[in-house]
Amino acid sequence: MELKQTNLAIAFDSAVNAQIQNPGTSLTFSHTCSGSDRILYVMAFTRSDVTTGVTYGGVAMSQVGTTITQGTDRYSIWQLIAPATGANNVVITGGASTSLVIGCSQSYNGAKQSSQPDNNTQQGPTTTATLTSTLTTVADNCWTALFARASSDGITSAGTGTTQRSTTAGLVQGYDSNGAITPAGSTSLQTTQTSQSTTHFMVSIAPAVAAATNSNFFQFM
Repeated sequence: MELKQTNLAIAFDSAVNAQIQNPGTSLTFSHTCSGSDRILYVMAFTRSDVTTGVTYGGVAMSQVGTTITQGTDRYSIWQLIAPATGANNVVITGGASTSLVIGCSQSYNGAKQSSQPDNNTQQGPTTTATLTSTLTTVADNCWTALFARASSDGITSAGTGTTQRSTTAGLVQGYDSNGAITPAGSTSLQTTQTSQSTTHFMVSIAPAVAAATNSNFFQFM
């Protein structure tokens, strides 16, 4: 008897265009999650102090990677596996000296409910006009997602092989691969901008796995 596992398909769920609290030490905005095997990502930007935490529906999110610093600006990305369905508040909290908070969110269905992200990378700030982030996926049929911000309220746009999901100009923009990467391996997302430095956070999202099934329909004695 041979047991076979099948990767389920990841699908884009929803995105919230970047929100801003200026001045302020925290930002609250609503994001709606739906479907099954959910995962949520939030990019947080704070000025003059670090992001001390991000929650969704009152549940703490986990930081992915490290905080990037550019002058007094701080960039970070946060993840929550199995976020609650429906409309719930994302709350980004900065330290006591925070003077500005920006947030952007994206959610997906069909994601593995443990050991996420599959992989991640970050880079910047850099003044490269066309910035490409590349990572190597571990699981077959991953999707990739990317958040980007250009300094001084610059604007990024989608480059080759990249789909834009959130479009608020001059704040933070969200992107993804809009499809599965198969076979697993090196893959890239890309943004372009004209005159500012850009920061990238990129993750690969592993797909959920269906329950093991018996691939032998009949057994003969």
